[in-house]
Amino acid sequence: MRKACISIGVDRVAGAANLPPLQAAADGAERFAQWATSQGFESFCLTDRGRVLSVADVKSQVRALVTSGAYGQLVIYFAGHGILKSWDTEIWLLTDAANDPNEAVNLVGSVSLGRNSGIPHIVFISDAWRSIASDARLAQVTGSILFPIRPVTPQRPEVDTFYATLPGDPAYEASPAQAAADYSGVFTRCLLQGLQGPDPSVCEVVDEGRGRQWVVSSRTLKPWLEREVPQSLAAVSVALNQVPDLRVESQKPKYLSLLSGPPPSPPPPDFGAPPSPGQPSPAAVLRNAAEGQGVRKYFAPEVEIRSAPLSPETSQAFNDDVSRLLAARGRESFETHTGFTLVGAQVAEALLNGEAGHCDVFPENGAVQIRVRPAAEWGSVVIQFVNGQGTCLTAFSGFVGAVTVEDGRVVNVSYAPARNTPRWNDYQVQQAEVERRRAFAAVAARRGILKIERDQAASFAGFVREFKMMDPTLGIYAAYAYAQAGMIDGVQSVFEWMRNDPQVPVPFDVAMLANRLSPPGQPGTRIAGIMPMLTQGWALLHEGLPVAPWLAQANRYTQPALWTTLSAEGVAFVAQRLHPPKAAMART
Repeated sequence: MRKACISIGVDRVAGAANLPPLQAAADGAERFAQWATSQGFESFCLTDRGRVLSVADVKSQVRALVTSGAYGQLVIYFAGHGILKSWDTEIWLLTDAANDPNEAVNLVGSVSLGRNSGIPHIVFISDAWRSIASDARLAQVTGSILFPIRPVTPQRPEVDTFYATLPGDPAYEASPAQAAADYSGVFTRCLLQGLQGPDPSVCEVVDEGRGRQWVVSSRTLKPWLEREVPQSLAAVSVALNQVPDLRVESQKPKYLSLLSGPPPSPPPPDFGAPPSPGQPSPAAVLRNAAEGQGVRKYFAPEVEIRSAPLSPETSQAFNDDVSRLLAARGRESFETHTGFTLVGAQVAEALLNGEAGHCDVFPENGAVQIRVRPAAEWGSVVIQFVNGQGTCLTAFSGFVGAVTVEDGRVVNVSYAPARNTPRWNDYQVQQAEVERRRAFAAVAARRGILKIERDQAASFAGFVREFKMMDPTLGIYAAYAYAQAGMIDGVQSVFEWMRNDPQVPVPFDVAMLANRLSPPGQPGTRIAGIMPMLTQGWALLHEGLPVAPWLAQANRYTQPALWTTLSAEGVAFVAQRLHPPKAAMART
């Protein structure tokens, strides 16, 4: 079958005064397109040189390739400005993104629908130097999904995704000026060098129609880039995430570069040179961080987590984040057995399903308590902070949620069974272990280092199965991690475990990821919530899903955070849509 490459490069985002022009994005796209052409790809180079590059230009090209049914491999490369809405939610900015929220590429949504494209091997390459969406207009950018909506098929493509840097918490990203100044296409240079097969470590042999061939594949590029990119970035003054995040699903005989012959032999070792100090592997560093929290023997062996080698300061910051979440415990119970404890912000009002009079808000022990009065087995609670921002979370009957807010952003949500409910005694026995695992997972997710590899899936499944009855968020984290790794069977298994719980309905996020949402008014699985609780989920909504149509507009009001955080306008908008006749939340 044929193979194609779409290479995108955008140096300038029009109207975004705080995003200085880049110097190497369009050039990087052109060089990558040249490589693709040399490898027999049908290459399409789309840059903003002398033109406005629109999302329609990119979508039409992608959809033409998909609908033709003629392609066995598709590579989509991007170089330019990016923003991060949440953990693993990267947006590629095109020319007019500052004026039109759709004039950008929703990467995670494109990866998701790309899995239904019928193209056996898809590779996304993101050389986007991300920055904080400090511009109010850029904060509303949601982006467009490149692939058309098609039925889910049993034959799933293998999708490889290469990020130039770890996609973690937006708070850890660079300022726009710093991002533009430091962007020099280092990742692209290392990538193109690796694709030439410079040494045996990046090469392998595959069998195909022409016999045994030397090639460079995503599998061999992964360790090469993990080694070379940090070394090349050592001279760049960005004290943030500098390690590429490379997710490889493709197996032999799929590859990227076909080499003309064996790679050159490595130079002989210099036995007279002093040994270079060894650096611990990224996984080992994070396991040590886990050990510092007393969770290494429980959590770290079951989930592969990666990051740059941590300095003592960074490691301490990681542990401090975990400690803060452990300290932010919810109330043991309310008279209604349902509610929230909120730490880090003052609350102006809380509405159950958009309606006043069903939640009591009061201070206690340095936190804000929200008692949710008896209702159905779940309800959507809109919580407005005194600064006007807020969130919308699911209240599960018989559970108390603990909500942590930092700088106006919801950074963590967890649930625990309320005292004197059927699950309380079991939770008490395992409370310390559950809370440590949960806090460690939340911080790893915020920093972009929570991963599930296929050979670790069974262990992680056991971890979730053991504790998901104690906290629905464990099922949510698991479902997203499986979806991120392209392990659809894992997502389905989490859905089935949660669906079999007779008391607690399946969270909206899990049902959405499993493609098991029911159309409104039709019988189906008991689903809790009407919108994603993790911000990442908003990027996966599309017009083919049976969800409230107003969610597309609500998405524009989501703020950069791990858990759904809404602007003041978004709080009022969601409350009004939940209960149109009565909801009225004024800014305080």
